[in-house]
Amino acid sequence: MSLLVEGYDPAALANLADGRVVLSLGILVLGGSLAGFTIYLWLVRDWGAFRAGLYAFISPVVAVAVGVALADEPFGWPEALGMVVMFSATALALTEGRMRKAADAAG
Repeated sequence: MSLLVEGYDPAALANLADGRVVLSLGILVLGGSLAGFTIYLWLVRDWGAFRAGLYAFISPVVAVAVGVALADEPFGWPEALGMVVMFSATALALTEGRMRKAADAAG
């Protein structure tokens, strides 16, 4: 599908042999895919699917923090507000069951 939409450019394909590209793909495959997915499966086993799925709320915050610290990416009010929203969503998801149990016990 990619070849049909984007076309075939031999020069672009030759860029895949660049050492920086190979290193980047290796880091993504080994670190991002294999290690990350393995850790996620351990969390699913030990924490259950619901709690392990909450990593989706936390990982963007970690990515922004790493980008600011290591890549000099900009950080302003939009990023800070996004972090607050993500942490709030995580807190809400983690406390919803407790709040429901407390309400059922009280009522």
